[in-house]
Amino acid sequence: MGGRSPGDRSGTARSVERSQAYHAAENLAAAYGYYLDALAWDETAAIFSRSGWNERIRQSLNMPASNDTAPNAFTLHQIVQPVIHVSSDARSAKVRVRLFQLGNQTGGEGAWTAGLYENTAIDEGGTWKLSGVSLDYVWTAPSRGGWVRVTAPSAVDQVPFHYRNPVSRRVPPVLLP
Repeated sequence: MGGRSPGDRSGTARSVERSQAYHAAENLAAAYGYYLDALAWDETAAIFSRSGWNERIRQSLNMPASNDTAPNAFTLHQIVQPVIHVSSDARSAKVRVRLFQLGNQTGGEGAWTAGLYENTAIDEGGTWKLSGVSLDYVWTAPSRGGWVRVTAPSAVDQVPFHYRNPVSRRVPPVLLP
């Protein structure tokens, strides 16, 4: 008699779900960088969905070469400027974040690196997980002298986006699905 079916949700409930999805996706992006810095390979793999090959990720990160970091080495994956689009059903999200990374190796020179992540997060049985991570490096420079002395590349790759330009609505040269 005009009542809602059990599957229907109010606008407020949907808004809450979308907000929770947004924050979960943002937290996953930050956790990914944190776990990489901490060399926490099992934790890194655990934030990936089953469809994101979390066991294969765990195996590759636990290989000896992945753990071959000098005791005085340092790295920091700073994840900033998130652009997050949650699906209308609040079950998945596309996440674009910038990477600003600094690090060094024992006895070696440090480096600055910048890049763009395009990630996908999904709700997997009530727990949010990464189902895809893609990183495009934009530039890298030595710590000594910084990026001032880096020469511009002769060609610049087209960086993919998962969304149109929010102001002009133009479609980027590489639009991700």
